[in-house]
Amino acid sequence: MEVGELEGVSIADLGTSFGQFLLNWQQGMGTVKLPGGESMVELADRVWNTVQSIINNHNQGNVVVVSHFFTCVATICKALGWPITTIERLRVQTGSVSVIDFDNGQPRLVSLGDTCHLKDG
Repeated sequence: MEVGELEGVSIADLGTSFGQFLLNWQQGMGTVKLPGGESMVELADRVWNTVQSIINNHNQGNVVVVSHFFTCVATICKALGWPITTIERLRVQTGSVSVIDFDNGQPRLVSLGDTCHLKDG
């Protein structure tokens, strides 16, 4: 995600320097752009174009795509036709695996945030 002026800003500084913006961003239903960056809607649209290209170029077999939190949840929302605001209800951990099956042109969420491969033993 293009975070613009928020690049490198610590979590502690976000609340201090960008508190009002973060409140507006959360209430903006995904349409508010980060200062100098992009909105969640723009991210979802940009990522979805890439996903469509991957699907068109690899219509047989499996493809693994590795990305960051907002990109992953934006892709899941877009694939399933959910509003971008649904990201607030999705929980995926660092290193987790989510699987979307695109067989027959109908995306199907097979797993969300699976972390079984991270457990010991």
